[in-house]
Amino acid sequence: MKLRFYIKGLHCANCASKIENAVRGSEGVSSAHLDFTRMVLTVNTDIEAKDAERMVQFIADSIEPGTVFSLEDDEEEESSFGIILTTLCTIAFLTLFVSDLMGLVHEDVADLLFIAIFLITGAETLIAAVRGILNKDVFNEYFLMSVATVGAVLIGQYAEAAAVMVFFSVGELVEDYAVGSSRRRITELLDSVPETAHVIRDGRTIDVDPYDVAVGEHISVRPGERIPLDGIIVDGTGEIDTSMVTGESCPRNVSAGDAAISGSVNGMSAITVEVTRSFSESAMVRIAEMMESAGERKSQSERFITRFARYYTPAVCVLALMLATIPLLLGYDPYVWVYRALTFLVISCPCALVISVPMTIMSGIGCASSKGILVKGGNYLEMLSSVDTIAFDKTGTLTEGRFTVTEVISDDPETLRMVAYALESNSTHPMAKAVCSGLEGTDVMMTEGTEHPGMGMEGIVNGRKAFVGNSRLMEYAGLDVDDTSDIGTVHVAYDGRYLGKIHLADIVREDAAGTISELRELGVKRMVMLTGDREPVAKRVSSELGMDSYVSEMLPEDKLSALESLLYDAGGNTVFVGDGINDGPSLRRADIGISIGRSGSDTALDASDVIISGDGLKDIPLAMRISRRTMSILKQNVILSLGIKVAVLVLTVVGLSNMWGAVIADVGACILAVSNSLRALRI
Repeated sequence: MKLRFYIKGLHCANCASKIENAVRGSEGVSSAHLDFTRMVLTVNTDIEAKDAERMVQFIADSIEPGTVFSLEDDEEEESSFGIILTTLCTIAFLTLFVSDLMGLVHEDVADLLFIAIFLITGAETLIAAVRGILNKDVFNEYFLMSVATVGAVLIGQYAEAAAVMVFFSVGELVEDYAVGSSRRRITELLDSVPETAHVIRDGRTIDVDPYDVAVGEHISVRPGERIPLDGIIVDGTGEIDTSMVTGESCPRNVSAGDAAISGSVNGMSAITVEVTRSFSESAMVRIAEMMESAGERKSQSERFITRFARYYTPAVCVLALMLATIPLLLGYDPYVWVYRALTFLVISCPCALVISVPMTIMSGIGCASSKGILVKGGNYLEMLSSVDTIAFDKTGTLTEGRFTVTEVISDDPETLRMVAYALESNSTHPMAKAVCSGLEGTDVMMTEGTEHPGMGMEGIVNGRKAFVGNSRLMEYAGLDVDDTSDIGTVHVAYDGRYLGKIHLADIVREDAAGTISELRELGVKRMVMLTGDREPVAKRVSSELGMDSYVSEMLPEDKLSALESLLYDAGGNTVFVGDGINDGPSLRRADIGISIGRSGSDTALDASDVIISGDGLKDIPLAMRISRRTMSILKQNVILSLGIKVAVLVLTVVGLSNMWGAVIADVGACILAVSNSLRALRI
């Protein structure tokens, strides 16, 4: 079963990684993921819930004391005791430090007070270090800080020991604030899922849990409320704001017959919606679930940093030991080099890297979601930054996926329109509906109608025989017609004579050409169209959009084979973009599968790695830009964090830095990296 634990008091991303690994390696646990950004631990296990909670808490206590894992989401704020204590100790330290510099306090008294401040602010850090040693988890930031500060006390540097602990505590508070800010921004989408639906039953409107609303029932959505379930508007007109779901900035005008997407905000007029999907299958809930699980698929950068931190801390401890002992063996002043080794440990803490990398990735995912682009994992966001080849499905992806009348050819167009509308209005075929949509309606009705499957309609209009359909129906009517068009054609015959034909086409999306052009500007080397449509149609669409190549008349398995060839030849990541049921295998096989959400089938949405919640291809290059900017910020954080640390390490070795500089540089690097990560929330 799947259990979700809510976390409070976890301040260390490195410890979060260790807790995750320890839980994952426990008996009876098949998988575990700790989302440090959202403070949630998800565990798949055979263990009973309460036993699992005790196990997880035991592991957490051994790694970071004070952390609480609970199956209940307690939304109350954490105690402010830690904030008050840190603030008071900081004020006391600064007051004492200034007084000591001015000679206002006797040196022995000042030393005792510095030791007291050190013990008060560092108690949790010292206890965590001891517990880590007892649980064979020695090398963590608590160990680094404890060794450095205890060593400083032993060599008589009481003020510096207190300073390290005070500024370390202040840094943790600032980091917590920054992480909390990021978390609130990222979880805004999840918190907007409606908790109540106004369902209309037996002529009365009652408030119920959205889970209790059945498909086919009608719900009322009042002005300013969020639509709780997917459906079709059956009464009312106005505007709905879909920005939370699709990223569209402008409200959409709606009326009866239009779709109502859950999560959208209704405008100034009440509407009635017929529910078409249960709450658990609604767009908003599915988006929330995808966002919750996004952190489980870690990017290559996140995995590298986790491995890096695992070996980094032991390595710097060894280097610090060498820095203290080798000069001693060579006859140098032991006090000087022990002090430098302790300072070396302070600046070596890997917090800035371990926190900022996953936060940057999750901020990028949060930015994409605010634009209606749902990325199912950090690995996919990272891969979007280096796309070499994109393969597109045609129908419903590059084209509108519906027939539209493009031309009427006839010597008697008025009669043709009358006859065609009279017959086609009695058919449910998609081409018949397209004909009726493209022609003006008339009062003339068909009588004695007959539908010929695969050919068209036959009937009586104004007492005369009429035929509307393909060339085979015309042959059946005894007429010879020219049918060489490369697009859908509907022929019309009336009273024994051929009236003319109606051309229909699946028109190209308005933003398709611009998207292809923008993708080329972003460096995508090859764009291919894969379609099951006929050769002439595929050729026309490919030429119109400027595709590099196309393959037509394909079965789903043919698409998969063609995609595998593209994967083999690609120099970077290969993307497949589709929206239909038959696109599922290709969406799964591609390095990155992208589905067009509003028109996409459930199969396509489940199989894809990135979902465009709106209906625009233009969001594909936007997703790539968000990815590249996120990876750019991530690299900046790595360079910033390592650069500051290496610089201070070098200065420490040559004696130009002390513990004051080390702790300020360490905390500063972490705050700068975390703050920089938040820039990935916006583009």
